[in-house]
Amino acid sequence: MNGSRASTKINPTSTGVRFNGRAIACIHGGLFVLAWVTGLWIQLIILSLFNLIGNWLGCFWGLPQHCGLRENVLDFRKTVRSLRLHPVLEFLYWHMNWHTENHMYAGVPCCNLKKLHQAIKDDMPEPSSLTGAWREMLEIWERQKREPSYQFDTPLPATAQTQRNRAAVAEENSIGDLAPEGLR
Repeated sequence: MNGSRASTKINPTSTGVRFNGRAIACIHGGLFVLAWVTGLWIQLIILSLFNLIGNWLGCFWGLPQHCGLRENVLDFRKTVRSLRLHPVLEFLYWHMNWHTENHMYAGVPCCNLKKLHQAIKDDMPEPSSLTGAWREMLEIWERQKREPSYQFDTPLPATAQTQRNRAAVAEENSIGDLAPEGLR
């Protein structure tokens, strides 16, 4: 694709967009009619409404984890929020509320993220409650209306390590014996 074509905007009045919109409306309408005729409303929920039923919860939990925070910074503690949730909600969310820890140590299984947080909490910002994160996110949004380039700079605890050990960085960048012959 050439650069000029890649940068063109989608025209919402084009024939293809209108056709796709009408096709999707017909499919969902047909499912509604089929559910009404057969009395099997569960098929409408499973095939058509499932996205509306559960998707809002993922957005409710997921949006505050990144919104309003710094961008283009190598320190994940400045770009991601972790949240404190009720244990049942934490289980349903696969422990992804410990989102900063997940970004920093992506290889750690989700069921161990809370244990990881406990192990490194002296270097981590305090996790927010869900309502606290939403409140902070909305305050940032209000400030960004006045200052469009504003990004919240998450404060780190006084005990946080901010410099990395250069030897550890070299070890992390090396894959040792797993490297192809030409890279050893």
